[in-house]
Amino acid sequence: MNRLDSIQKSAVANSVKSYQTGYVLQVEKEVGFAGKDVLEVGGSLPELFVLEGLGVRSWTAVEYVEYYDYCGFSYPGQSIDTTFEAIAAQKRFKIKPYQVINGKIECLPFPLFSKFDVVFSIAALPFLHAIPMATEKIFQALKVGGYYCASASPIWSCYNGHVLTSIESASGEEYHFGNSPIPPWGHLLMNPPQMYDFLCRKTDRETAAKITYEVYNSQRANRFFLEDYREFVRISPFAKGSFRPVFNSPVPTEIQERLTVLHPGYQNFCAQGFQISLFRDRE
Repeated sequence: MNRLDSIQKSAVANSVKSYQTGYVLQVEKEVGFAGKDVLEVGGSLPELFVLEGLGVRSWTAVEYVEYYDYCGFSYPGQSIDTTFEAIAAQKRFKIKPYQVINGKIECLPFPLFSKFDVVFSIAALPFLHAIPMATEKIFQALKVGGYYCASASPIWSCYNGHVLTSIESASGEEYHFGNSPIPPWGHLLMNPPQMYDFLCRKTDRETAAKITYEVYNSQRANRFFLEDYREFVRISPFAKGSFRPVFNSPVPTEIQERLTVLHPGYQNFCAQGFQISLFRDRE
């Protein structure tokens, strides 16, 4: 059995989700995990999978538990071992084989600087607001010669970029990302009053108001366009690497024309997300 097949088998055995497995395999081919110190941002892949399946030297996961509280969700990840506040109070930090830390990546403390060979993230960036500072801290977290690999989807500028959370109507209809009353690109084609008026014709007024708030005002997700992320990377400390739009959904010509008028300076509304592979080549 070759290494990729072995990782695939371990992913299944440890209930790793298919989209996570797909990106893990991609990064394995591009960068490799074996024998490396890895920092995961916005998630915590299972301990047995990363230690035995990927063969890392260590895996440190950063989760922001308060985010789940804000969203009204139960924290689904591994148990928390420590916090950024506790680490910041230490003069030195010793990496353990596997641990989960509670904290915002943009607040990464100094004892975690220059500790990691790879910073890895799946589907976290669309829910992160402080992208520039987070990117700065990720650069600092890496050893010279380390890689920052991230896959982000869905983003605000794509057809379902509203990332609607679960909301139940008065009649018992449950609306969510997979059952959205919002038409493709509707969150970009309508302003909040237009969205509310549209939804009032689909459901009760209270539910329409909740969805409108969730789409345009909730702090659960950011509202960056593909070009915003690309520009954040361009002006970041990373001088080498790649930025690739991924998962294209063709935009009908009429909608594309309307979107470019409504959102001057933005052109790409087809990419559901992007993937980056950035290299720290200097101190």
